Amino acid sequence: MREPRLPECCSRCLAKETPKSWRITSQTKNRFKDEENVELITTYWVRLPLCAACHRHLTTVWYMFWVVGLMAGIVVCGLGLQYLSDLDSVKKGLDALDIGLVIAGSIVVIGIVGAGIAYGLHLVFLDCPLANYDPLTGRLSFGNKQYQQLYDQANQFASTSRSRLGI
Repeated sequence: MREPRLPECCSRCLAKETPKSWRITSQTKNRFKDEENVELITTYWVRLPLCAACHRHLTTVWYMFWVVGLMAGIVVCGLGLQYLSDLDSVKKGLDALDIGLVIAGSIVVIGIVGAGIAYGLHLVFLDCPLANYDPLTGRLSFGNKQYQQLYDQANQFASTSRSRLGI
């Protein structure tokens, strides 16, 4: 992939100084003709320039998504433990190993649910409004329309043709 020429300003607020960046990713999936069980996944990423204030804002929102995800994980874990506590085998008593396994399982459930929710919210509310990259067309689209115009001007003579694999 040819590296796009990004304007030297913040992609959110158009501030001139851009000491930070934010990475967005996109993927393509292709199956090989000879192999049914083999799938080629290509990941593309672009680092967008950001000013310190916008980067701090996006990072704070990203941490808030983790808080929401972990709280949802705690709720799911609590509901699961409530269900398990009603089982007759649990009412007979637990030894230290069983309690340790329940705690470890609870931490795993909270982590998986929290990470899934945080990642989903990150994609929907941070990456998509900031910019989208379509690897099949080579098109980079920004949420900030003024930055989009600057980007289009900087890349107006660049070729965006791609092979069928998006490379």
